Amino acid sequence: MGTFSSSRLQLARERQRLLRKELAARCGVSAQTVSNWERAHTVPSTELVARIASVLSFPEDFFYRDELDRMPAGAASFRARSRIPSRHKHAALAAGDLARELAAWIEERFELPEVRLPALHGQGPELAAQVLRTEWLLGQRSVPNMIHLLESRGVLVFSLAQDCRAIDAFSFWSGSRPIVLLNTLKSAERSRIDAAHELFHLVAHSEETGKKEEEEAESFAGAFLMPADDILQQVPPVVSLPYFIQIKQRWGVSLPALVYRLHKLSRLTDWQYRSLFIEISKRGYRTSEPNSIPRERSALLAKVFISLRQQGIMPRQIANSVGWPIAQLQEFLFGLGATILSLDGGGSGASDKQRDHLRLV
Repeated sequence: MGTFSSSRLQLARERQRLLRKELAARCGVSAQTVSNWERAHTVPSTELVARIASVLSFPEDFFYRDELDRMPAGAASFRARSRIPSRHKHAALAAGDLARELAAWIEERFELPEVRLPALHGQGPELAAQVLRTEWLLGQRSVPNMIHLLESRGVLVFSLAQDCRAIDAFSFWSGSRPIVLLNTLKSAERSRIDAAHELFHLVAHSEETGKKEEEEAESFAGAFLMPADDILQQVPPVVSLPYFIQIKQRWGVSLPALVYRLHKLSRLTDWQYRSLFIEISKRGYRTSEPNSIPRERSALLAKVFISLRQQGIMPRQIANSVGWPIAQLQEFLFGLGATILSLDGGGSGASDKQRDHLRLV
């Protein structure tokens, strides 16, 4: 067994949203003792590591793996950063660190799509949306699936754990690989907007984001998913809420997002905009999306796990190889079906050599 990892202790504690004093109380030690462990001033005994593992629901082996280069807070773009409770933000960042570890595990075994994200720093959201659509040969047509589009351009997309529900989504670069985590508790339409929002952060923002950058990303998401020429051509000057409920599926966006975009493009007057939003609120459409679309899921992760299963490599073996509990692995996989994520069976345990350099098309 290797040396106790202080960084992994901190990650596991933050992932479970525990303060040092709370972990200390459950382990029967002082908060200062936990602080000393996390600062690598001292190491816990074998008996205490077993207790830590039980409290934090991670295998003991996890705490004896290599130290982690933790992701700094500014490396991930959070919207409404100041309103996110600290323990929620730390839990999400810890999920980001685990996502980086899973991404590295996958990249060691599969040849993933090449990263093809242009640098659009300094460009306004409307122009950036047009440039990206042109470069990706999208024209004015709607985007059928945002997750599949991102994956085809080299972005790894994972689902965000349900205990991070205070956060819509966030994104970051892990070395040369961009990663996006999406909250699957939001509506399918909201998730598409979130994916486009994070795309703008990846191509246009290189530093910690603030209110201005978040507003730009939201404007980009609307422009990217609802191109001006197409939406103005499709929507007549006189419209009603039932019409919007019907046509919004063309772009796969939420009802409020469509109304907001039309107002921004001056297709709706201020009076029409306010009236429509009053009606949307009265009908509960701010939180419950009418005429909803199917939720998008990762095609790349499905291919990865189907390929691994065909080799006799089961999810529990994958979780063991990274030192995680199986529940942590499942949190990132968009609820892939039981056929792929069966917990039964042991498989042949194919060697790493046999698994290397599998190409995903």
